[in-house]
Amino acid sequence: PAYTASPGNLQALEDILFSQCEITQGCGVLCLKMSSPTSDRAVTISACFCDAMLREIGVTSFLDHPVHLTNTEALVVQLKPKEALLLQKPDQEALKQNLENRGVMVSHLLAKSMSPEGGEQTLKRLLGDEATVPLGDDVMSCVTGVAGYLELMSRSDD
Repeated sequence: PAYTASPGNLQALEDILFSQCEITQGCGVLCLKMSSPTSDRAVTISACFCDAMLREIGVTSFLDHPVHLTNTEALVVQLKPKEALLLQKPDQEALKQNLENRGVMVSHLLAKSMSPEGGEQTLKRLLGDEATVPLGDDVMSCVTGVAGYLELMSRSDD
């Protein structure tokens, strides 16, 4: 049979790769969206991290410096994603470079793959009653980006 996988999405290969061992470290996917700089030269970074093997998902949004991206770098160091999803836009180049410098493979998504519509329903289906915190459109865009990329909503075993 044919399998589709990437460094952050090994779901299709779980049985082959890990049949003889216990999974202790995941291989998550981090979806990031960077807003345009504000007047005080700060950008808002919105993120959704999902490790489908360990069945973990998390969301956040924070301010960062548009060039140095030190807060984003700290997030990447803590989460250790194997793959990052970004919009394919010229203003995302600093973000892409920062991720690649940390050894994270970057994949690009089309804008329609990161639409905020449906993000709330996706979280409610994945998390149940735990998904009650109101989140902004950029965070919801990251949720739909990860869910679509990992095909979380089409999996019947979750």
